[in-house]
Amino acid sequence: MVNEVKTGEKLEKKIGPPVPPTISTLFNCAGISHESIKKLSAVDGEEFASSDASEFVTAHQLPFREKLILKELQIMFEENRVPLDIADHEGDCALCSASTPTKVRYFLEEHNKVFDFDLLDKFEITGRLFLALTGQDVRNYFGESPIAAKQLISTISYAKKQHFKN
Repeated sequence: MVNEVKTGEKLEKKIGPPVPPTISTLFNCAGISHESIKKLSAVDGEEFASSDASEFVTAHQLPFREKLILKELQIMFEENRVPLDIADHEGDCALCSASTPTKVRYFLEEHNKVFDFDLLDKFEITGRLFLALTGQDVRNYFGESPIAAKQLISTISYAKKQHFKN
């Protein structure tokens, strides 16, 4: 990154280390709504990294899908995939490269796994967001599913194991 510094009458350019993006910039790039970013404005990177996404959702009354996005960001940080290794990882991971709910469905069907595919569409769950699902999410948000919670959780667990193989 080039920083311009005015000394006397001339402008000097100094090269310094790149400045990491603010956490709000990452939230924006990940698809968090402007309203939710405003609610999270006091959160810094340290707090985000050390907290559970569910705490943010509860404390700031965020929508379920944004909880999944926040959790997915935390997973990417834990796996040291932010920001450079995302594309490389997606090239190697069928679930992470599933960019639509339909592609998640194809992944699960290919592995002969049962899931309520209508819920994928309802919450616009992509492959990376699928990895952010928890058993608690199933109990809290998928109660209307005709498929038993135990089966849904089993499928999520299977998908996570496939992800960690990559």
